[in-house]
Amino acid sequence: MITEKIDEIIDRRIGRNAYAGKGHLDCVKAQKAFFLKLKERVESYRTFRQTVLKQIEDGAGEYYAMSVEDPSFEEKVRMADPDRFLSGLNAALAECDRLITRFSRDTVNISVIGLARQGKSTLLQSITQLPDSIIPAASGSDCTGAKSVISNAKGKTYAEVTFYSERELMEQLQRYLDKLESGIVLGSLADLKRISLVEIKTDMTAKSSFLSHFKKYMEHYGEYCGLLGSVITVHDEERIRDYVAQYGVDERKTYLYLAVKEVRIYTEFHYADAGKITLVDTIGIGDTSLGIEDKMMATLVNDSDAAILIRRPEEKGDALREWDNRLYDLIKKNMQGQELDKWLFYVLNRYKGNERTSAGMFAQLQEHIKSGSLQVAKLIEVDCKNPEAVEKDLVLVILDTLTKNLETIDAGMLKKANDSFERLYLDFYDLRGKIGSVLDNRFRKIMNTGGLFDKLFKGLPLFSRLRELEKSYRAHKEEQCMAIKEDVLKVLRGIACLCPDKEEVLMKLGGGTIDAQPNVVYNHYADHLRAEIADRFEIVTNQTLVELQEKVKTDIIDILYSQDGGRLGGIPLLKPVNAGDKLEWLREFIEEKLDNFPSVKDAFSYILDYRLNIEGLLEYKVNCSLEYLDPVSKKFCNIDPRGLSDEETADRIAQSFLYAIDTVADDMVGSVADMLVIPNNSFFARIRKFREKIAYSDEGNEELKEFYRDNCAAVWKEEFGRQISTQAALGAWTNFDSEIASLCDRSKFNIKIA
Repeated sequence: MITEKIDEIIDRRIGRNAYAGKGHLDCVKAQKAFFLKLKERVESYRTFRQTVLKQIEDGAGEYYAMSVEDPSFEEKVRMADPDRFLSGLNAALAECDRLITRFSRDTVNISVIGLARQGKSTLLQSITQLPDSIIPAASGSDCTGAKSVISNAKGKTYAEVTFYSERELMEQLQRYLDKLESGIVLGSLADLKRISLVEIKTDMTAKSSFLSHFKKYMEHYGEYCGLLGSVITVHDEERIRDYVAQYGVDERKTYLYLAVKEVRIYTEFHYADAGKITLVDTIGIGDTSLGIEDKMMATLVNDSDAAILIRRPEEKGDALREWDNRLYDLIKKNMQGQELDKWLFYVLNRYKGNERTSAGMFAQLQEHIKSGSLQVAKLIEVDCKNPEAVEKDLVLVILDTLTKNLETIDAGMLKKANDSFERLYLDFYDLRGKIGSVLDNRFRKIMNTGGLFDKLFKGLPLFSRLRELEKSYRAHKEEQCMAIKEDVLKVLRGIACLCPDKEEVLMKLGGGTIDAQPNVVYNHYADHLRAEIADRFEIVTNQTLVELQEKVKTDIIDILYSQDGGRLGGIPLLKPVNAGDKLEWLREFIEEKLDNFPSVKDAFSYILDYRLNIEGLLEYKVNCSLEYLDPVSKKFCNIDPRGLSDEETADRIAQSFLYAIDTVADDMVGSVADMLVIPNNSFFARIRKFREKIAYSDEGNEELKEFYRDNCAAVWKEEFGRQISTQAALGAWTNFDSEIASLCDRSKFNIKIA
């Protein structure tokens, strides 16, 4: 059945039933969505490019600076013009919309086209059985005033009338005024009541017809102005003609059609295989109104699955005329690339009296078909007034042909669209290449943070400063630490005064208690002297050594912090730190900044936690020397108080301690001499080890470099201030380049039919 075949074709188009989700409509909509995304990005690029060129023209901004640095920059930006591509993209979107309109229809649309007074309305009456009161078919004058669409629908006949908006109608009327060379510009339709056309002179030309037609809009403005922009439903069949025709049922002129954009009539066609077909009636070419050819071609291109080109041969002396050829050429031009031999039906309107001329024209057309100069699906002769003949010899023939051809026609249209999209892709590929070429290798190097960073990091004074510091400590690493030596000597020079004098010992011996016994007193002073001397040496370990090791720390930290060293002082910390307390700064720096850099954190902590570990050794050396004052030591020299008076005992004790002190001092000077080289050696070793951790350890050096890379804008604020603005400018271009490159995929420029 023809109806079933047409239903299947429509299902495939819409994506219904067996074709759910994979219809032509689904595929075209997906293609349109991609094109819209592409348009958004390219239009954003166009706006951005205009900003770039504006900066160059104004002589200010980062892009101007780049154009000065590279004189070819401006020309490359100008070459990367998206306007040609966007024009093609808009055409592609229009093609998608046209296909969406075609594949969204739930009917097969057949347009009736041709010159005026050829029998288009008569043919429609025969197909639809609508009376002359609805579809005018008068002879000898232009009948159709507005495009009408007639759909096969059960129930009582009614119509939906869509009127032009004020803007749409005003644009049409402005075209009339322009054709008439009036110099008038309409501000609103209300101006029609005030303008004067008296001075416009015309001969019997098209301009005269345009003037006559324009006057209809002026003179009858009050009849149609209230309908503009509206859609009304007309249930009274006798009123439908008022909106379609130029003449009423009683042959009186009507003018409502002037404001009508389309009349859609719903009526039941009275034969079985009419199915889901819609007929489109157009105003005949030859009507005096402006743009009839454009409107007819727009209907053919946008609203038609097939077309009937109707020609009514005259009774005497008729043949193909120049305007017949012109009309066919017009169709062929507008439907370029579409197979006319699949959907264009050439119909000769044969009636009683023109049989001979119709037969002659039929033969003439057949010759053109054979020669290939005329392409049609069928050449048909039929009496357009005879409903039975029209059904049998025209409608059923057309429907049968279309069921065989529509899939091919649709596939051809999709292929044509894809061919145009392929050309669009090539334009896009060309544009993408031009956008990418704006940033040549030199600019890309500038843009890459690593380029500037590597240069700055390589020239960072940190490593040379540490090398110099290490060198200065190396020069003294085998020398005695004079600060500690001086402290030792200072202590030793002062310990003699710690010895008790004769009178003090004598008083102690005269105490009259067990503690006043000579040996007890002697041991007491020995223990006291030993403790006092040991305390004096604690000053060396608790003060002098701390000061020395802190100096090593601050020497290194100063290099890390300073602008002519590691420049790390430029990195802001969250916690406020006393500017003068470098140890506090380093401690907070390690805590806040180095968690993700364990090797660097270890190296910096190696400095912060440094402690010169000679306290125990010094204590040991001191204690060894103090054994001369330790009563339990073999080195301790006891006294024999027997037979001695208290005064003599006191003198011997005092002299014994003076002798022991000298012995202690001499022994200590000798025993700590080799120890005094340890601090300088340790200081040198600590600096060298730190430098090795960050300069020569692969892991440490890489981490340090990455840390500096992460914080380059703070470390080199001035240098990267300029670089960041340049980088932002180039980065913006690169972002567009990357985004557009990601969309430059040939497979995306193709409607993929499931």
